[in-house]
Amino acid sequence: MRRNIITSVFPFVPAVIGIIVPIVYLIAPRQHEMPMMIAGSFVFSFVQILLPRCRPRPEHYLTPLNWFVLVFFSQLLILPMVIVLFGAQPGTLPFLPSDQAMNAALFLNLSAYVCMGVSFSWMDGRLENREEIPSPGGNQTGLSWMWALIFFSVGLIGLILKYSSVDRFIGFISDPLSRASLVEDLEGRVTGALSTFMIPFLPWTFVILWEKLFKQGDGDRSRKHFALPTVIIGFFLLASIFVNTAMNRNPLFVATLSLMAVYSIFCRPIRLYVLLILGVMSFVVIPLLGILRNYNISSFMVVLNESPWRLADGARLSMENIQVYGAGPQFLGYMIENIDFETELFFGKSILASILQPLPILGRPFRDISSVRIYNEMIYGSGVDIEDQIVPFQGELFMNFHLPGIIVGFFLLGIVLAFLNRKFLSSLTPAEGYAWFFVSLWILFLITGSSAVVSQMFIFTLWPAYAVFVVLRSGKRAF
Repeated sequence: MRRNIITSVFPFVPAVIGIIVPIVYLIAPRQHEMPMMIAGSFVFSFVQILLPRCRPRPEHYLTPLNWFVLVFFSQLLILPMVIVLFGAQPGTLPFLPSDQAMNAALFLNLSAYVCMGVSFSWMDGRLENREEIPSPGGNQTGLSWMWALIFFSVGLIGLILKYSSVDRFIGFISDPLSRASLVEDLEGRVTGALSTFMIPFLPWTFVILWEKLFKQGDGDRSRKHFALPTVIIGFFLLASIFVNTAMNRNPLFVATLSLMAVYSIFCRPIRLYVLLILGVMSFVVIPLLGILRNYNISSFMVVLNESPWRLADGARLSMENIQVYGAGPQFLGYMIENIDFETELFFGKSILASILQPLPILGRPFRDISSVRIYNEMIYGSGVDIEDQIVPFQGELFMNFHLPGIIVGFFLLGIVLAFLNRKFLSSLTPAEGYAWFFVSLWILFLITGSSAVVSQMFIFTLWPAYAVFVVLRSGKRAF
């Protein structure tokens, strides 16, 4: 009974909250800072009401469509509400942009959402008329044990090429100085480039093992009690990513969500309250991983033992963490305020440079004119070789083509989302579903991130997904 109520109500929750948010605005102490919040909340709600295909779907909470709704729900409703209640936080910005710039940023995000929602609804309807989504777990056998061995071997060879010794591997895990030294040593070397392509195959070995264990399950009953094997496999999956990506949090986050999405669609739907609890916990765990990344193991333990509140201060659910990780409007607003759009449009040059920038050796000439370099020079000043801040894709499109760039760019992104959402839902094996969700999350990262990061993933990290798609290609369905 409770499940039926949640299923009936869930698609309308974002729209209802969008209508309630203006009430919060009227009593907020900083309401004068973000008047665009009112327009954003109402437009978000109207899109949800007028375009039923854009509503979150309760059958499986973790889908590319639901993730799209959640991210824009955060950008258009949650983050502005946090700002009018608690104030904007600058993060790494030297100063906060003006209220006018932050409202302009919110308008660009709103335009992106509307364009993406309209194109998704249109394309999803066209795709629905051309195919029926089969039930997951069909007759397809999936990847064989041989492919698990191949993926493991490729990843292991990549580890050997990268570290060459156990001592260097241990140093990479335990000491950030060793990580920096290793990265500098590998830069420009063929073995370093090869290891970057090969190591991502290692975590996917555990995805294939998970699929084989799933296929050996005895009917639906055993699959519903597949949580423990999933947790064990997930531990090794995340551990293999954690120790081989300089402890980068984004790959860990994407891999975790992908495994949960596959478990939900193939084994047993994950309850909404479990996802909410895990979501809140992520605001503690993600900053903790950042602290661990910047300390070596011994220093981390000293911080933990001598000053636990210092550690908790970096990990707590703070307003700054919410705004930084959610890409609050102040970060896009800062870029808007620092570019003269009447004379400085780049007409695609900075986006092309950002896409090519991650390429080894070949991408080096493009780095000086990439959107990432331009944005970081706004923050740190010219001549400073730091590129740790990413400009949202809306900002990249705006600095290149102004508002028409956002309209066209996110209209195309909505078409891609419709394709990816149906591909994920029509997956016949866990490995295929994992691959489609994994790719979807990185593409949807464009809502809050830059083209350079997504390009880097497609160039270096997604080769195992490409291999899965090629191996499983059988002509069982076509668009």
